[in-house]
Amino acid sequence: MKKKITWIVVADGAHASIFQNDGPGKGITPTRYTQLTGDTRRSSEIASDGPGKTHSRGGHVQSAMEPSSDPHEQAAQDFIAHIADLLSNAHKAQEFERLILVAPPQALGDLRAALPADVGDLVSGELHKDLTHATIPDITEHLGDVLAV
Repeated sequence: MKKKITWIVVADGAHASIFQNDGPGKGITPTRYTQLTGDTRRSSEIASDGPGKTHSRGGHVQSAMEPSSDPHEQAAQDFIAHIADLLSNAHKAQEFERLILVAPPQALGDLRAALPADVGDLVSGELHKDLTHATIPDITEHLGDVLAV
């Protein structure tokens, strides 16, 4: 019987690591995709210049324009899209058969939404936790409810 490879994606909006499980009792091991990092700067550092100015329609009064989106949130979305692309490419290369997603609720929802349908269908478990800075033994302990590690 062929072993079923499960990838465990531990992510938030700016950090991610992907681990592999080769079957019950095998634990988890890091893949080549560990310590992935997105843009961790604050919004004020990403959009360093202030908001633009606009004139009111009927006069000479200027007011500040609000940015159309939060730069920090956009950086998180870009990072999640990068992780989704990475998973899509790895799936096409047949590097895994199942996925477990571990992320805080917002990042988990964003990641789930960013995954292509064929990759999303491989998700066999989810944990709504931020374990991006946890050790491998701690991550393994939390996975007990969704994977026989």
